[in-house]
Amino acid sequence: MKAQAYLKCCKNKKTSDIFLYKKKPKGENNFGIKEYKRSFKICKNCNHMFAYFDFDLKNLYNESYSKKAYGNLEKVLNIFNKIISLPSKKSDNKNRVKRCLSYLHKNHQIFDIGTGLGVFLYELKKRGYNVTGIEPDLNLFHHCKKILKTNIYNTDLKNFSKKITGKYDFVSLNKVLEHIHSPDYFVKKIKKLLKPGGIFYIEVPDQIAANISKNREELMIEHLHIFSKKSLQNLMLRNNFKLIKMKQIKEPSGKYTIYGFFKNL
Repeated sequence: MKAQAYLKCCKNKKTSDIFLYKKKPKGENNFGIKEYKRSFKICKNCNHMFAYFDFDLKNLYNESYSKKAYGNLEKVLNIFNKIISLPSKKSDNKNRVKRCLSYLHKNHQIFDIGTGLGVFLYELKKRGYNVTGIEPDLNLFHHCKKILKTNIYNTDLKNFSKKITGKYDFVSLNKVLEHIHSPDYFVKKIKKLLKPGGIFYIEVPDQIAANISKNREELMIEHLHIFSKKSLQNLMLRNNFKLIKMKQIKEPSGKYTIYGFFKNL
């Protein structure tokens, strides 16, 4: 099987095979793949996991992706309303906001990449913060534009970063980097958006989930990378970010996640 994910995770280049999927696992969205076969390889040094497969996923993230994952705009809004009504102890998003508030000031310019359902920015805007976001999925973009009413763009990071340099005090990337073929390239684009000394907040699926089951949500087909603390820290350090805080958690939803705050040097 040919590699579809790339990351210079560490100096060690030795990997071993882990997990072979010959059919879609239970709970994974059906993208109509006829000959389903994929696997992961794992770095023997830092435990970073790489996705391998032969089929083409380049058109996965079009308007139909969110419709398969969430449904039409009415269903997206219903999911959004359900999430924002959750109490803090049951909400991944409200815990995320609580973590980030310690690093935010009211005059900060906040930028969120891959806004999704818009819950994170909605909670920050409700508290009076100046928020901007991008969402390439047209279905989710229309939803976010409706609920946030400002500063939401239907574009990807590559095109947005061409126009904006050194503007933001705080950039958030929540459960996005695992979908990216080359994370180093993506992080370099993010770095250009941040002011010197700005804060980069990131969340990624934790490789520890692989110790529980190969059918965990963290290992679904959309995820090209599954990070360890070591591989995430290596990625940030070689792109000239300073570690402020990093932690492994089990979220209220049951997801295993690594989050980190990094300073732009």
